[in-house]
Amino acid sequence: MLLSHMPLPVTCLRALSLSLVPRRHRYGAQAWLQQNAALATMHASVAARAAAAAKAAEGANLKRKVEQEKGAPRLAQLGQAYAKSLDENQQLATAIALLGSDVKRLRGEAEARGLVQTEAAEAAAAAAALEKATKGRGLGGGTTAEDVDLFAGGEVTGMAD
Repeated sequence: MLLSHMPLPVTCLRALSLSLVPRRHRYGAQAWLQQNAALATMHASVAARAAAAAKAAEGANLKRKVEQEKGAPRLAQLGQAYAKSLDENQQLATAIALLGSDVKRLRGEAEARGLVQTEAAEAAAAAAALEKATKGRGLGGGTTAEDVDLFAGGEVTGMAD
């Protein structure tokens, strides 16, 4: 159905184009010359627009390149500072890890010699000090976990005689 109506618009366009072209230019060498002249004009117009676009693109690229070259020293300086910071951070992390292992080793040696008490020993000493301080004073014999927390430092303070 659609194909049966197609030739009609094509015929109308052909008739319209023939009516606009003078009779002497419709056929023969003049038609070819006119067509070639129109193509040459169109080619020159497109070439001029392409050259203008290429010139604009080259100008934009040159501007970008100048800006990049202007910022290159600063970028290199920042890159070196970043690399230096990463190196320093790595050295600090290594030093911290070594110091942590030294602390563990020295703490173990101190506990073995009895110079430092462990947290459990400190809590037991605090409970014993509390028990000693409250014994015979009518404050109730045993100690609770709350009492140990109050006197965790191993000292009993604030007791009135």
